[in-house]
Amino acid sequence: MRTGCADGIRFTALDSLRGLSALLVVLFHFHGPGLLGTLAIVRNGWLFVDLFFVLSGFVLAHGHAARLAAGDSIGRFLALRLARIYPLHAVVLFAYLAAMLAAGQTLAPPRSAGQFVEALALLHSAGAAPNHWSLPSWSIAAEWWCYLLFALICARGGRATPWLFAAMAAAGLAVVARAAPHWLNSSNDFGLFRGMAGFGLGVLARMGFGRWRLGGTGAEIAVTMLAAAFVIHAGAGPLTLAAPLVFVPVILVFARGQGRVSALLTHPGFVRLGVLSYGIYMVHPLVQGRVYDLLDLIGGGRWTATDATGAQMLVLPGWAADAVTLAMLAAVVAVAAIAHHLVEQPARRWAGRWLAGQRGFSAVAARGRG
Repeated sequence: MRTGCADGIRFTALDSLRGLSALLVVLFHFHGPGLLGTLAIVRNGWLFVDLFFVLSGFVLAHGHAARLAAGDSIGRFLALRLARIYPLHAVVLFAYLAAMLAAGQTLAPPRSAGQFVEALALLHSAGAAPNHWSLPSWSIAAEWWCYLLFALICARGGRATPWLFAAMAAAGLAVVARAAPHWLNSSNDFGLFRGMAGFGLGVLARMGFGRWRLGGTGAEIAVTMLAAAFVIHAGAGPLTLAAPLVFVPVILVFARGQGRVSALLTHPGFVRLGVLSYGIYMVHPLVQGRVYDLLDLIGGGRWTATDATGAQMLVLPGWAADAVTLAMLAAVVAVAAIAHHLVEQPARRWAGRWLAGQRGFSAVAARGRG
């Protein structure tokens, strides 16, 4: 997804940060003994999902908050958001279903028929049991409900709008802090509240962006080092609750785009990663599963194993594990590019045409009533 809006401003460095963060999440989910699998920033790479939430709130506030407050259609906004996130989500879900049926596997928890419907309806990010149909999709469900809250607050909040978004963020953090068994590392159970915290802070960050003056190369290096140090040392305890707060200055500094790091992030390769970031995030477990299957086929089961949590992992020398990991990354990016071309872009074009037709019909109807 591109981080742009109707006023022509495009936060290109933030696009690229989204893509790089998606790759770190991919690496986090691919377990091996090589350098790429043992880096501390990779072992805690799940925290970059919270950067997605903060960034999403920031970008949507930039592009849509004022328009919704001025009377733009909530339904139109939600339809456009759904056209961005849902088609690929549905395709991935049905790909898993087809693979299970083809293999003659029984639909049972955590991949039961009921849980499939739950995931299809984006209802698996709050209080739900583990749902393994599409592991990253809990965050898409959380995003969807954040979109709805965002639209309602912008359209109806009036002068209380900043306070309502502050309450949204505070409520999300409070619920996770008080009730989530794994703190911020929450998904199907408390993922919605995790998303509310980051998304709400992202909206507030955009509201304060006009008064933010810190930028340039030094600031970019500083916030990058701060975020990296935090992710490396956060572990899995209560310190993780600070992740959305840590990512806010990262977003603000790189949104200004004034330093050499931002300039580097405008390289077409990084920008392309940003464009493909949603696809990278959504398809990577599916691709990783096929990589493990291929290794089992070639190595006769000697090159993979299952850890105590049931997750697959590589059993290879470090250099070989790194080579497989790099090949996996290339495959994920390639599949994401195909998905972007065949699923994401056509769906967005269709939604745009359909909404344009609806708007045209409404305008004609309004003139007729007049």
